Amino acid sequence: MWWPQRLLVGAVLIAGCVPGWAVHPANADDSAGQLKAFKDWVVGCDNLRRCTALGLMKDGGSDGYIVVQRDGLADAGPRLTFSVLTQSPLKSPVLSVSIDGKPARGDLHWPAKVVDPYAKVTLGGSDAASIIERLKSAKGLTLNLKDAQGSETDTASVSLAGSVAALLYMDDQQFRAGTETALVKKGTTAASSIPMPPAAPVIEAQIMTELPLKSAKGSQAQAQTAPIEAAGRDLDLPDALTLNRDESCEGYASMALQMPGGKIVWGVCESAAAYNFDYSFWITRQRDGKTTTPDPATFTVPASLQLDQMSNLLTNPGLSRDGRLLTAFEKGRGLGDCGTLSEWAFDGSAFRLVSYATMTACNGVSPDDWPVLYTARVK
Repeated sequence: MWWPQRLLVGAVLIAGCVPGWAVHPANADDSAGQLKAFKDWVVGCDNLRRCTALGLMKDGGSDGYIVVQRDGLADAGPRLTFSVLTQSPLKSPVLSVSIDGKPARGDLHWPAKVVDPYAKVTLGGSDAASIIERLKSAKGLTLNLKDAQGSETDTASVSLAGSVAALLYMDDQQFRAGTETALVKKGTTAASSIPMPPAAPVIEAQIMTELPLKSAKGSQAQAQTAPIEAAGRDLDLPDALTLNRDESCEGYASMALQMPGGKIVWGVCESAAAYNFDYSFWITRQRDGKTTTPDPATFTVPASLQLDQMSNLLTNPGLSRDGRLLTAFEKGRGLGDCGTLSEWAFDGSAFRLVSYATMTACNGVSPDDWPVLYTARVK
C-alpha cells in the first residue's frame, strides 16, 4: 500500500468559495497548472513548467504505463519511464520495449529496478529522445518483463492514442513549439528563445511537533505519523472540540501539533470509510496565560487552482518526519492509484500549499508518478 509523504483534497466546491479556505492572488510564479486528458494519455504541468505526461492502458487496464517528464529549463531533455506491474517478486528483472511489434531500439533491453509493486526503467538523453520520436507515428507499445533466466513474467500493452496531443500540449506549456527542443513540432528557433521558468514561491515553514494525547484509559498515546492510528478516545482536547460521535471514527486518534509561540493545531476525526478518513483542523493560541477558543485552520491556495476541498478538512492526514509538512492523500479507490495528494506548510498564520498532485484515471499509476500541478519551496 502506498503512503507517500505528499498531500490532498476533495468534494466539488471552488476553494475560494469555501469557509476555512483562502485564495491568494496568482502571481507569475504562483499559477497552478491543470490536468488534461487526451484519449488514453493525461498530462499536467506545474507553476514551474515542469510537466508529466502519462500513457495508460485502454479500458482501465493497470498492468503498466509509461511516463514522459520534462523540466521547464530550455536545455532540459525529456525523461522516459516504463513501469510494469509485477505479479510476483523478481530478482534482476529485465525490461524490453516493442513499438508496433518491433524492438524500440535494435535489440536493446534494460535491467529494471523493482519499486514494489512495479519494475521500472528510466531513460534520458538520446535513448529517451529516439523512443519518443518513434511514438509519434506508432499505434501501439508493449512492455515485456523477463526474469534473470530470460522467462517472460509480465507484459503490458500501453495505448498511444492521444500521445501526440499530450506531448504537443507539453511543448506548448513550456514554450518549445517551433524550437529545436520541441518533442512534436520541431523548428529552427534556438533554445535560447525559451523564457526562464518562474521561480517557486517560498514559504517560511514553522516546525510542527506532534504531542501525545491521553487515551480513554489515561495512558499517553504515542505520537503518530501518516497513517494516523491509535486506540481509544482522547480526553485532553479543548472543551470546544468535542469528538465526533460517529462510530466510524473509533480507532482514529486526534492530533495535537505544537507550534512556536504557544500555538497548537488540533486534528479531529469527523468521518471514516474503507480507505478515506476525514479530519477537521483547528488552532488554539495562548493569550494572557489562557488558551483561546479553537478557530478553524485556514488553508491558502493559488486562485488558479480549483480544489474540491471542503472547509478545514483534510483526508488521510499525517505529519512529515521532519515536522515541516502536514500531508494529505485522498484516494479515489482502495488501491491508492488515483486521487489527490497535497502538502501544506504553516507560516505562522495559515497553512500554505506546498505541493499538489492529482490523478483522475484509476489505471494503476503509482502516486510518485502523478502529474504535479503546483510546487512551492519550503525553507
